[in-house]
Amino acid sequence: MKAAIRRLLLFLPVLLVLLFAGAYLLAGAWLESRGGRQVIEQELSRRLGVPVNLQGDFSIALLPSVGVAGTELVIGEPGTAAELGRSAEYAVELAVRPLLRGTLVVESFSLAGGRLYLARLPPGGGTAPDPDAKTQPPGLPDIGSFTIRDFEIVTADDNRFLLQEFSLEEFEPGRPAPFRLRVAEYGALAGTLDWRAATSELLLSAAWSDYLPGLLQLRFGLGLAAGAGNLEADWSPPGAGAAAPAVIRMAAGYELRPSGIGFQDFRLDAGAQYAAGGGCLVFGDTPALHLDLASPLIDLDALPDLSALAAFGGGDADEEDAASDSIVSIALRLRAAEVRGAGAVAREAVLQAGGEPDCSGLASYAQRKVGASRGGAVQ
Repeated sequence: MKAAIRRLLLFLPVLLVLLFAGAYLLAGAWLESRGGRQVIEQELSRRLGVPVNLQGDFSIALLPSVGVAGTELVIGEPGTAAELGRSAEYAVELAVRPLLRGTLVVESFSLAGGRLYLARLPPGGGTAPDPDAKTQPPGLPDIGSFTIRDFEIVTADDNRFLLQEFSLEEFEPGRPAPFRLRVAEYGALAGTLDWRAATSELLLSAAWSDYLPGLLQLRFGLGLAAGAGNLEADWSPPGAGAAAPAVIRMAAGYELRPSGIGFQDFRLDAGAQYAAGGGCLVFGDTPALHLDLASPLIDLDALPDLSALAAFGGGDADEEDAASDSIVSIALRLRAAEVRGAGAVAREAVLQAGGEPDCSGLASYAQRKVGASRGGAVQ
């Protein structure tokens, strides 16, 4: 009796391994029998909401997890103006249990070495809703974990920047999920992302590092259907710590445009002083921030210590070198009813830096569609 139990205990791990291996083999066989490439294309197209074509090498893997991998994944219609992007490599991991029941559940999806055209993405802002249209509101991919590495992002004006990494883990609508975003020369964002599917709203809270000195905390909400939302940012100098009061606060409403971002109700607080107005961020070889602000009072002697920002933008360099090395150029006009400093007082003063703010080229989606250009001053 004891010998029989001993043999059973020795055989049990082998049986479990065989069952585990059999499940993986059955899952792979089912995937192969359904056409492999075609069924994955259909599932990714459904989950991403746009056509997906797998054009290069394709292979089915069973270990360490069931999935597929290959080359030349194209998002959108290949070789046309409707091609949204493509990836040199891709990998898809599938859940085993649903696969045994004949159901595909994508656990993770990764892309590497590709290109994405921002201007070809479906427009969100600047267009009035069509009551006769039967389209679904925009959403996020229904995928648990999503990773992009080494992607070239192309803007509407054919300017490019390198997305080194974007990773989203344990994603589920209605629950904050950790994410990380790193863009070459612009640093990294790390925080949580919350997708509200019922309202097509994206909420994000993150810290921005490796760009500005000190601590920059960001919070923003984006309504994908409208292509607009609200942004808040708090900056504290190096060594201040996460719990220290912010030295600079910024809040604004914004609208996504084909060539940049338009700001409304822009407010900048520095200590007890503030300025408000509007402006835009225009994409280009060097992105340009244009702000037209007004303040009732600027007391230069009472401003908080901003010396930590002196190195940002090349405070000791000559003007020409600073302009050529700057990652973001700034055009700022600040009107003040009164300016005080060093015992002097000036009224109805205008302070200007970096040229005249101009958002006239920041067309909305609606204007771009009909070929109109936006004129006038900063909004």
